[in-house]
Amino acid sequence: MRKFLSVLGLAVLALSINGCKPDDDSSSEPLRDYQTQYNVEKANIEDFLKSHTYSSTDGQGSFEDAVFDSVAYNDPTCLWNDPRLGHREVTANDVTYTVYWLKLNEGASAHPCNVDQVLTSYQGLYIYDNINSEDDDLTPVEFETNNYPQTAFSLESTIRGWGEILPEFGTAGSVINVPGEPLSYNDFGAGVMFIPSGLAYYSVYQGTIPSYSTLIFKFKLYSLTRLDHDGDGIPSWLEDVDQEDATWNPEDPMKPRYMYYFEDSVTDDTDGDGIPDYRDVDDDGDNVLTKVESRIPGSEVDGEWQYYPFASSPEDPQGIPSCSGDYTTPTRLRKHMDPSCQ
Repeated sequence: MRKFLSVLGLAVLALSINGCKPDDDSSSEPLRDYQTQYNVEKANIEDFLKSHTYSSTDGQGSFEDAVFDSVAYNDPTCLWNDPRLGHREVTANDVTYTVYWLKLNEGASAHPCNVDQVLTSYQGLYIYDNINSEDDDLTPVEFETNNYPQTAFSLESTIRGWGEILPEFGTAGSVINVPGEPLSYNDFGAGVMFIPSGLAYYSVYQGTIPSYSTLIFKFKLYSLTRLDHDGDGIPSWLEDVDQEDATWNPEDPMKPRYMYYFEDSVTDDTDGDGIPDYRDVDDDGDNVLTKVESRIPGSEVDGEWQYYPFASSPEDPQGIPSCSGDYTTPTRLRKHMDPSCQ
């Protein structure tokens, strides 16, 4: 999957799919204006949603049973009128994109954050609109399928569109491991995502995918791995600090989470130094490392310290405390985020 989902600037794996390059002369044309290009793609995506329906089984593995069917424009059964269709707005390239997804199954377990690792099966398709032609065929074209993934990948190392959509889905409720057979997952997140090129490869011809292509992915989200990007002992997903939501529970694994560290989109930055907490070794800017502030006093043995977990649990009832010694309230101001607490 990395060979198609790696962001620009990262090494791209050798392609396993060969094909003839379409009539695409974008390599010699000036870079298209992002807003103008998105206007074209947005219209195409919404026309597609208003003229197609989708059917699938909820089984694991092959995507051959998951198909788009044409219907009359704005038919009551079309995707546009499907209550399972969701969307959110994403700002990039000075453009506000609307990203759409079709939620076939929620998924029974935790949602990934957009900086976590995930294990998914998927089928990738593209829609290519040659703006210089009046005879465009906007039928989706498959470019890769991975029915039985073996390796998880970081959502930060993929095209941005994946990280903007997968947190809306949960992972599998259970895993069945039969020796000699692929792992089997139950009640996993499953859906279809529609990604404009501005959140994908944009002007770059990627393998068999033409430049300026809208991407469609059918996917099944099986599992996730929580990462700790700054090595402070706090998993990155727990460093999502939504200070504008008074009901925010930082310990809720079922809530979609988004953290950013590019362009002008730095979020969740306690000390305002331009580095988000999940990549900042000193979250509150008090010149004391977060990892030091989360040590359990008096726990050092032969130079090795014990650390509070971020959150309390039945097995470990004391999470990182507030300066007043509160270990358990989910919304407490933990001492590593309080510059007045030393």
